[in-house]
Amino acid sequence: MCDVDCRAACSPDGSVLAVEFIQKFSDANQASHAHMGNIDFVCGDVCTLDLSPGSQDVVFINWLLMYLSDDEVQKFATNALRWLAPGGHLFFRESCVQQSGTKAREFNPTHYRQIAEYSRYCEQAESDGFKFEQRRLQSSQTYIQAKGNPNQMIWLWKKVPA
Repeated sequence: MCDVDCRAACSPDGSVLAVEFIQKFSDANQASHAHMGNIDFVCGDVCTLDLSPGSQDVVFINWLLMYLSDDEVQKFATNALRWLAPGGHLFFRESCVQQSGTKAREFNPTHYRQIAEYSRYCEQAESDGFKFEQRRLQSSQTYIQAKGNPNQMIWLWKKVPA
């Protein structure tokens, strides 16, 4: 989807909203992808992002939730459910249990949660008579092959009537 760690939401009209917390990443994403013509680039906080209910078909996040507090993850799951159109999907990938790579770090703000914790946040989300239904949970085969790490997890959820 993009060369930097982006979060994107796709609306029913085929447009994409790419949200980055750090301006230089948003700028890099825009520099690489503005030519596509259907992407709006925003630098902002997904915990305070205000999108219209039902305005997105897909919410895609990559390595985001592990940098949020437990309350922020739950709020994000509820917001994502509200933002999605009925039948829409939430896709995310997170490092669970342990660091994804082997590089030593002096500072690491990451919260490596258990796999079941992320599932629980989505299962507990409710919005206007809808809930998430899990469609997929699997280890990233790329991380298993490249790093021997089975704890790089991929989830796919669908917005369904509660």
